Amino acid sequence: TYPGCEKIVINTSGGRQQRFLLEDKNGHLWLGTSNGVAIRRKGQTKFEFLPANHPLTSLVVTELALDKENNIWVGSESGLHKITEGKIKMISKYKDIPFKRTTGVAQVPSGAIYLNVNGLNSFYKYEQGLLQPVKFEDPILQRPHEVFHMLGDKKGNIWIGSSPSYKIG
Repeated sequence: TYPGCEKIVINTSGGRQQRFLLEDKNGHLWLGTSNGVAIRRKGQTKFEFLPANHPLTSLVVTELALDKENNIWVGSESGLHKITEGKIKMISKYKDIPFKRTTGVAQVPSGAIYLNVNGLNSFYKYEQGLLQPVKFEDPILQRPHEVFHMLGDKKGNIWIGSSPSYKIG
């Protein structure tokens, strides 16, 4: 380890792969894996995977994002989930809209959440409880690309980490 850094070992039995890590405003660390979600609460030394009967246990996590209200957004191969103060809400399932995995979640200053599905040119906006398809007019986004991550900045831009990369302003 590097000076001042802490080494943390995470049990990855069962073939779990760590994919996403974020820290919420309470200092808890959230880990998205190929087999569910784990949390390391502030002041604790170990990550704990959510219990076996938890709705997010067997998910293949494809995205983790934090919004300005400290909600955790979990994209998976089965839909989009929102964790608010320990409560989980399924925002959309695979049967509701044509996607198998969420690969980008970004919030803009208005509070709207944008997401990318299937890693392709499929974008949606979630606002006031409604999930609707979005078509960006920028001609660069009309070309095929694969989205890996999205980020909304304080100016209202959405940054898209893809192959190639884009900024929607």
